[in-house]
Amino acid sequence: VQVADAPTSLAHILGEAVPRAADFFVNYVCLSALTWFPMELCDPVQLVLVPLQRCMARTARSRRAATQACPFHYGHEAPKHLLIFTLGTVYSVVNPVILPFAALYFGFGFVV
Repeated sequence: VQVADAPTSLAHILGEAVPRAADFFVNYVCLSALTWFPMELCDPVQLVLVPLQRCMARTARSRRAATQACPFHYGHEAPKHLLIFTLGTVYSVVNPVILPFAALYFGFGFVV
């Protein structure tokens, strides 16, 4: 509503709103860095299902299908990484505490 009344005040409105949301986004990036990639490393579903599928495979075709890697879903994964990158760059000026967690997130991503 304020932007519709005075479009030139957009920078002022964002200048006040971005620092107020900094704590939330620092917590979000911290939680993402410490949960998403570590959970992908230990992926409990794949740790149980893949050996089970290999044992249950009777033909060469089913054994080959059981050992194939899962496809990478760009539409699901890429937006998460871009969001963390954007939050890290935007909020690094307001709250530099976000930088180590963003670096940790991408460090885990490099390992995975």
